[in-house]
Amino acid sequence: MKHLLSLTALLVAFAAPASASIIGVSALPGANDHIAWSEFGGDGTGISTPDTRLSAGGHTVGVHASDGILRVALEGTSHSGGFTAGTYLLTHSGTDDRVWISFDDQTVRGVGFHIEPNATGAFTATLIAHATDGSILGSATFPGTATTTSDGTAPFAGLLSDSFDIAWVEFSVTQPGSEFPFGANLTIDTAVFIERAAAVPEPASLLLLAGALVLFFAVVRTRSCA
Repeated sequence: MKHLLSLTALLVAFAAPASASIIGVSALPGANDHIAWSEFGGDGTGISTPDTRLSAGGHTVGVHASDGILRVALEGTSHSGGFTAGTYLLTHSGTDDRVWISFDDQTVRGVGFHIEPNATGAFTATLIAHATDGSILGSATFPGTATTTSDGTAPFAGLLSDSFDIAWVEFSVTQPGSEFPFGANLTIDTAVFIERAAAVPEPASLLLLAGALVLFFAVVRTRSCA
């Protein structure tokens, strides 16, 4: 029996998922939800953070800035950048402040958006993914050039995990030579993310667990009949 229990534990261990890893991506084709910043109000609306709204899929998404203030902008009207004209944006005019998006009722596997600083020229964006306990899961950097063409050329910056473990994502820009060379003087467009679907065990895991259970009960039955 001792050896059988050890075999069962081994099979379950093989069925368990590996530890998560984070990679940077320039697109998120598996996205199944999003939040439009118009949910917080029309063009020019100030957002006192932290604040939350529901995503298109009905999940709670929070926005945060360490100085407490964000704003909704409309590309081509109150904002002129490299985003698609007519897109509602989330913008921040601070310097070294932190800005982040949180997923308050469930963690996600991937998140991304187009991003630019509020000054034109070359820049580097940084995204950092955090777990529910605040620990850093991983990060990535994304180079780009900010423009005022309103043509959708702002670079997409995203993070993708192999597990549904991203609780919030922090973002900033570095732009040497500008008025605000470091921090969160930046703008993003609609945030897209990959949420957890209905929990369904993977076929391989089911087969391993089923095999272990069948073997376990077969031996128990044999010993009972002996």
